[in-house]
Amino acid sequence: MLHIVRSVDKLKLALTYSQQQDHFLLTEDAVYVCLPNHELFNQISMIERVSVLKPDLNSRGLQQLVSGSFIQVDFDGFVELTVLNDKSVTW
Repeated sequence: MLHIVRSVDKLKLALTYSQQQDHFLLTEDAVYVCLPNHELFNQISMIERVSVLKPDLNSRGLQQLVSGSFIQVDFDGFVELTVLNDKSVTW
């Protein structure tokens, strides 16, 4: 399942309901979690498949601050993730 997460508060909820094989895509304000000093950084770093929407990083000026452990995707990559996953949920 693809979890499309738009906010930090919803990320906490999504993590509760996720399974090990799930993929997370962080968008909008959820991209702040990719910063190494964020309180949820260690928790999200332990998930094997996490992507972050690059245009949302860029619009917040975070492109140089984000951890390199996350896959940055553009809008085409966003579409590809939705195709690769049978189900998705937006938080």
